[in-house]
Amino acid sequence: MAAWFALASALSDTTRYEEAADAWTRAAALAPVDHRASAHYNAGNGWLAAGRPDAAVEAYRAALAAGFDEVGVLHGWALAHARAAGRAAARGDDLRAVDDAAAAIVGGAAAAIIDDAAAAIVDDAAAASVGGADGWALLGTWRAEVMGDRRRAVPAFEQAIALDAEAGDGEWWLELARCRVALGEPAAASTASDRARELDHPGWFDVDVAVASTRGDAETLLARWGAQLALPGRSAASVRLLSALGRDEAARELAAARLDDPSTPQAERIELSEALAETALTRGDPSAALDALDRGGSERDASAVLRARALVEVGRADAVDAVLARWENAGATAPPAVRMVRAMAAAARGHAVEPTALDVIDPRPSWFRLPGK
Repeated sequence: MAAWFALASALSDTTRYEEAADAWTRAAALAPVDHRASAHYNAGNGWLAAGRPDAAVEAYRAALAAGFDEVGVLHGWALAHARAAGRAAARGDDLRAVDDAAAAIVGGAAAAIIDDAAAAIVDDAAAASVGGADGWALLGTWRAEVMGDRRRAVPAFEQAIALDAEAGDGEWWLELARCRVALGEPAAASTASDRARELDHPGWFDVDVAVASTRGDAETLLARWGAQLALPGRSAASVRLLSALGRDEAARELAAARLDDPSTPQAERIELSEALAETALTRGDPSAALDALDRGGSERDASAVLRARALVEVGRADAVDAVLARWENAGATAPPAVRMVRAMAAAARGHAVEPTALDVIDPRPSWFRLPGK
């Protein structure tokens, strides 16, 4: 078994993907349970890179069935399934044509097929009490972060929590809270956020700020948790909270003080720039959003999406493709926010918008607007 793992790794490093995928498949057949899932997952990656999407689909399915608990397995499964369907639709091997066809498929049919199959596998695992909670949490993450269907993510996270309420160190409660916020259910979101706080998950305060903004009772939150604002790492949440209270000048002053302080960590600077950009876009000032992002200097995904949104709103939709270039080949498996911004940019340029990449996103955020809609 160890020899097959070593050979598969070496072949992957030399880009001999088909041989590597075959070696990973052989390794999976010999591996103990705790290594089998990752071997199947690596085989899927190899088959996909080798242009064998049908084989990749089966490998990813085997990885999930064996208990692989990273959302990448579903993302890979989606892309493999879409490429397999796209190859048939394109009737050829040209990768661009295949990806174009795949992009039109995965947002609807393929995503639904993968979701249903994953749910069945996860349900079987839960019935057998083998990794069931992790599986449901994985399915919830897939629905929320890849499909963009937060409404259907809720029951998946609830299933995970019902099986193990304290697993994930509060992350599952927090994801449930984020879904509830997006769905406009602040009371349920607050309950879930409280459970995440009880489990000491550091993200609870950001969710509480979002809940307060949804409810329109940021003053209550400020009175309840005002001392939290002075804690390290809370400055971005503080900016959002002050903006929710209509204290935009105070928010900008707080951000400026932290950004001017040379001791402020780079990670906090990036979070601050994104918070300033978000609040600027909310109040209809995309130029200020671009200024904030320039100051932050971040190239991470969230910053790229915010920049693309701002560019659409200042009339520079033609620049969006370059900003979102990292998702050029992702088609409709790109994150939901990327798919929505791309659609906005396409509409602004007078291009037709392919609806299938958007159909599964539920709910759609208030910032998503198409001309004439």
